[in-house]
Amino acid sequence: KAFTANLASTTLSELHVTVNNFDDCLCLLDGRFNQLHTLYVYVADIQFSQQTINNMENLPNLKYFSLYSNVVTRAYDELIVPLLNRMFNLEELSLYVKICDINRFVDGSDFKKNILNNMSRLKKLQFYIRSTTGVLNRINIPSIEDIQYTF
Repeated sequence: KAFTANLASTTLSELHVTVNNFDDCLCLLDGRFNQLHTLYVYVADIQFSQQTINNMENLPNLKYFSLYSNVVTRAYDELIVPLLNRMFNLEELSLYVKICDINRFVDGSDFKKNILNNMSRLKKLQFYIRSTTGVLNRINIPSIEDIQYTF
């Protein structure tokens, strides 16, 4: 069950937190901390959920966001990308995720197109993205130079 504590604050501006699952992270961003400008979150598990969380409002006050998860997720497109797209005023982003997608390899071009292009105010980016795929057909994986050139 997702984080459902009756916590709220109109003055909290920075939060460092560890949560069990991605639903808990989404619950923290449901408006209960409307002055939050810095969020560092460690998510133990980023997986699909049966629970419906309908907070898809933009997060215009958020300037600094760090997402760290050491467990492989198959929910990059469905959970991580939509969350990051709500943070269009970010100035700093730190992302540490492990992605497995059976249809494609998440590379720098994909990351730029689906996330970075929506963050025109971003000044600092730190990331570690490990992408694996179950595609049996041969694919061309970009070199380190190709990935660096993307940014």
